[in-house]
Amino acid sequence: MSIPLVRLTSAALLSITLAGCGPATDDKANARNATEYGIWSSTTLEHLPPDDARLFQQAQQEIKLSIMAHSAATGSEAIDQEFLAKVDGLTAHQLMILGLQDRLQRLQSEHDEAKQLYDQNSKLITRNAASAAVLASRVNEDKQRVDKSDAQLAATRADLDRIKK
Repeated sequence: MSIPLVRLTSAALLSITLAGCGPATDDKANARNATEYGIWSSTTLEHLPPDDARLFQQAQQEIKLSIMAHSAATGSEAIDQEFLAKVDGLTAHQLMILGLQDRLQRLQSEHDEAKQLYDQNSKLITRNAASAAVLASRVNEDKQRVDKSDAQLAATRADLDRIKK
């Protein structure tokens, strides 16, 4: 084999090898079992910037919370199995989007509940000063809960918009 042919062959092999290598965050989760998922998750976390690593970890928890809230699965083992089935084959990017969407749904539900309670309590009328003071305090707490919920929703939407880009 001549030297130019050896160089060309080496360059071709290197190109083929590198063509399949994207960032670790582009790798799809291997979640057939907890051990394989743990390895993938740890490797992925090592390659994420700090803000994305935080979102990645939060997304995993949000997906599990969603499973607990909307599934018949009970017990940590059943929830973990459903979680693994749900994330198997997803990239870190897809997992973060799924988790943020689950968080957005949860926060929106909490916000709607807080807003409804605030609206109801702010319309109440009392007959004496002591009751009025208690009610005013309660309405103030309800308003703070709505404001906090608004801020959490806005932050989650901003995270989701950033991740989707």
